[in-house]
Amino acid sequence: MDHEALAESLAAQLNGVRRVLRRQVRAGLGVPELSGSQVELLRLVESAPGIGVGAAAQQLHLAGNSVSTLVNQLTEAGLLLRERDPADRRSAQLFLTPAAQQRLTAWRAARVSLLSGALAALDPGERDTLAAAIPALAHLVEALTAPDVSAGSPSTEVGRSHPSFLGSETRRDEDDGAPIGERKNGVQSGTRGGDGDGGR
Repeated sequence: MDHEALAESLAAQLNGVRRVLRRQVRAGLGVPELSGSQVELLRLVESAPGIGVGAAAQQLHLAGNSVSTLVNQLTEAGLLLRERDPADRRSAQLFLTPAAQQRLTAWRAARVSLLSGALAALDPGERDTLAAAIPALAHLVEALTAPDVSAGSPSTEVGRSHPSFLGSETRRDEDDGAPIGERKNGVQSGTRGGDGDGGR
């Protein structure tokens, strides 16, 4: 199988897994839906408590005003705390609320439970094959996030509605990928939603 055929097949299968997880986890949690971009910001703040809006925008490759909009939405939803930076009163630091942490934890637990049940239904050899592929998938993520790859990301919008895991979105790209909206440096900003990954 050549690289293009492998890429197409891999993308299709990974998207299939993500879609099923998204639907089933969301249905099981029974909580108000979030956009993928909102989820990505929550995950970033979880990993870097106290991060500022500017730094968050840089990490997520979003425009600053897009992140400010997400912060306002999540603050109003009771999922983010915005506090003055003691070192610079003009800046704000972002923190998760207990409700946000509980939501992310619940999503991850539900995701692991679903995947564990599905893996139990596979043949031992298939489980071994999946386990052996994990290092290669980790290296693939590193390759995809390399600067020379992300800088060349396509910026064409191809949108249609669909729900996001841990939440929903109003638009998406054809391959169930990043949020569609204002982009910065070839990356979609996603104030109008996206396909986030509810947890790591």
